Amino acid sequence: MREETFIIECPCCGERLEIERRTGRIVKRWPKPDTAADGDIMQAALKKMEDDKARLDSYFATAGTEMETRERKLSELFEKEKKKIEESGDFSKPETPFDLD
Repeated sequence: MREETFIIECPCCGERLEIERRTGRIVKRWPKPDTAADGDIMQAALKKMEDDKARLDSYFATAGTEMETRERKLSELFEKEKKKIEESGDFSKPETPFDLD
């Protein structure tokens, strides 16, 4: 909060407003916090944090498994192509557009 502003809570809508002292202009506004039926803001915030943590843990666990599966598939493809090249006996350098000059 700056020295030339002050914060109030709107009695009508419940929003918090930061107002400039000199001009009365609204500098910033924060929406009314969502409250549970019992009105305990801290319990609602704690529950939201726990839900977010569970969602992120689930996402990262799934992402790790997907990365391992992808790595395994790519490794298998690499080995398959390597074996194919070894069986064909063609160890020459592949032609690139730069070699055509």
